[in-house]
Amino acid sequence: MRWVSYTRSISSRIGEENPANTIAEQNANIEQYLKNKGYRISEKYSDRKRSAEAADGFDRMVQDGMTQKFDAVAVDSIFRFGKTLPFAIEVLQKTFYPVGIQFAVVEDDFCSTDRTADEVEQYFKEKVIEKIRFEFMASRQDSFEKGVLTHRQAKYGYDISEDRRSFVLDSESAYIVKLIFQMYLEGMTLQEIGAALDAQNVPSPQIQMTRNKKVTRKTKWPVTTIRSILVNPLYIGKLTLKLSGAEKKMEVPPIVSEEDFQKVQERINDSVKLPAPKRRSTPNILIKKIYDRASGERLLCRTTEDETRQIYSFDRKCKCFSGKAPYIESTEVFDVIRFSLKTAQEQARYIGRLLESDKDEVKRCQNIALNPYREQARTLMDTLFTTILRTILSKIFEALTGSVGNLVALESNDRVYKTFRKIWFVNFWLVSFSCAALFALVNPFITLWVGESYLLEEKVVFIVCLNLYMRLIRNTFLTFNDTYGMFKQLKPKCIAEAIINLTVSLLFVGPMKMGIYGVLLGTFVSNITTNFWYEPYLLFKKFGVSLKKYFLLFGEYILLTAISAGTMFWICNYVIALSGWIGFFLKVAVTCICINLFYIVVFARTDEFKYFLGIVKAKIKR
Repeated sequence: MRWVSYTRSISSRIGEENPANTIAEQNANIEQYLKNKGYRISEKYSDRKRSAEAADGFDRMVQDGMTQKFDAVAVDSIFRFGKTLPFAIEVLQKTFYPVGIQFAVVEDDFCSTDRTADEVEQYFKEKVIEKIRFEFMASRQDSFEKGVLTHRQAKYGYDISEDRRSFVLDSESAYIVKLIFQMYLEGMTLQEIGAALDAQNVPSPQIQMTRNKKVTRKTKWPVTTIRSILVNPLYIGKLTLKLSGAEKKMEVPPIVSEEDFQKVQERINDSVKLPAPKRRSTPNILIKKIYDRASGERLLCRTTEDETRQIYSFDRKCKCFSGKAPYIESTEVFDVIRFSLKTAQEQARYIGRLLESDKDEVKRCQNIALNPYREQARTLMDTLFTTILRTILSKIFEALTGSVGNLVALESNDRVYKTFRKIWFVNFWLVSFSCAALFALVNPFITLWVGESYLLEEKVVFIVCLNLYMRLIRNTFLTFNDTYGMFKQLKPKCIAEAIINLTVSLLFVGPMKMGIYGVLLGTFVSNITTNFWYEPYLLFKKFGVSLKKYFLLFGEYILLTAISAGTMFWICNYVIALSGWIGFFLKVAVTCICINLFYIVVFARTDEFKYFLGIVKAKIKR
C-alpha cells in the first residue's frame, strides 16, 4: 500500500498554537505512527506558508489522489488537513474514501483501513461536534477575557447593558429582590415569603429570566431559591464571575444596603436547626430481611424512646405503639427464627449421620435424583452431534440444485440417471463415513468431555446413527425430486409419514415403556415404511429404470456401512486401550484411515469411483 503524508503550518482549530517547528513535529509523528503499523511514506505533501489560505500542497495532493498515484494518506491532525474542517471532510470522507483511498489521523489514532464505513462516518460527525464545542468554549473564553457579558451570565434583578460590559438594574425583578429582604427582616419565614409571592403570581427567577416569555407552567417560589437570593452578596454590589477556573470581580449597582444584608445573614445563622435524630443503641439486625408473606411488603422496625420494646410493622408513623396499626413483637420474630435454625441444624446433623452410615444408599438416591437431568443431557448431545452433521451435508447438496436443474432440462433421461448414480455414490461415501465414525467415536468423546455418567446406551447410539443415515442418504433423492417438481406427488407420503411416526412412537413410549429409544425407533419405522421406497419409486419412474436396481444398490451400500461401522466400533471401544485425549485422537485417525481405505478397495473398479478419481488427478496436474 502506497502511503503519502500531508502537513500544514496553520491549524484550522481556533486558539491552537502554531509553533515554528510544527512541520517537523508532524512529519515525525506520522512516520512513527506508520512505522508501528508496518508502512512507510512514499511521498510528502506540505503547505509551509504561515497563512490560513495556503493550499498549494493540498491541491496537488488531491489531484494526485484522483489519478490514483497513492493508496492512502496520513495526517497528524484532522484540523491540519486543508484550510478548514469542511475541506478535510470533503476530501477524505466524500472523495478519497469512496474510491478506495484510505486515511489515518495520528492525533486520534484513527486508521480507516481497519474501520467500517459506519465508523468512518461517525468519526467525522464527532469531529464536527468537537469543532463546534471548541469554538463555543473559545468564544466564551475570549468574551470573558475581554469583559464582554453573555446571556449565560445574566443575574436575577439585573439586565446586561447595551455594550454588554456591565449590569444595570431591572426595575421589576430588582423590586422583588428588595421586597424579599424586607419581608425576611420583618420576621416572615422562607416558606411564608414563597407563599406570598406565589399568591401574587410573581414570576420566579427561573421564569423571569427565560428567553421565551410565553411560559405557562406554575410560577412556584421554592425555599432554596429565596435562600440563595438572601445570601448572595451580588445584591450589595459585589459580583464575581468565574469561567474555567478564572475569576473576575465586577462592581454592580446594589439593590439592598450592606446593613440590611448583614442583618439578614445574622438571622439566617441564628435560625434554629432541628436536632439530628437520636441513634438507637439497639440495632435492627433484620433490616431489609423480614417481609409479609401475603403481600411481600417489607416490615419496618420500630423502637420505643427508652428502647425497652422493639416491634415490626407496616406503619411508617409509629402509630403501632398506640394500637392504631397492626404489628408483631420482635421477641416473637426471634423465637420463630431460633426455632427454624434449630430445625435446620437437626436436619443437617441427621443428613451427616446418614451420609456416614449408608454410603451405598446415598449413591443410589443421588442417581435417582440426577437421572432425569442426565437423560436431558444425553438428548442434548444426541441433537448436537446429529444436527451438525445434517447441516454440513445438507448444505453440500443444496448447492447442487441449480446444476441438477440445468441437467434435467437439457439432457436425456439416460444421462441424468448416470449423473444421479455418481452423485448418490458421493452422497453414500460422505454419509456412510460420517455415521460410522459417529457410531464409533461418540461415547469415547462424551467420556472425555463430561464423564462416563452421561454416556449414551449402545442401542440409543445405534438407532440415532441409523436414523441419521436414513435421513442423509436421501439427500440425492430430495434434490432430484425437487428439481423435477414432484411436490404434489410427495404430499400423500408426508401425511402418511407423520401419522405413522406419531402412532408408532406413542405405542413404543406408552404401552411398551421404551422411553427415548421408542421415539427414535418410531422415526425409523416411519422412514422405512414411506421415504425408503416411495421417493426412489417416483424418481426411478422418471428415469425409466426398474426400482429393483435401487434396492440392490441400496442393499450394497447399507451392508458396507454396517461392516465399517461395526468394525470401527469394536476397534475404538474394545481394541484400542489407550485412554485420554491422545487415545481419542488415535481412534479418530484410525477411523478416518480404515473406513476410507476400505471403500477405496471396494469401489476401485466401479465407473463412479474412476470418474471422480479422474477429476482429482486432473486437479492435481494443474
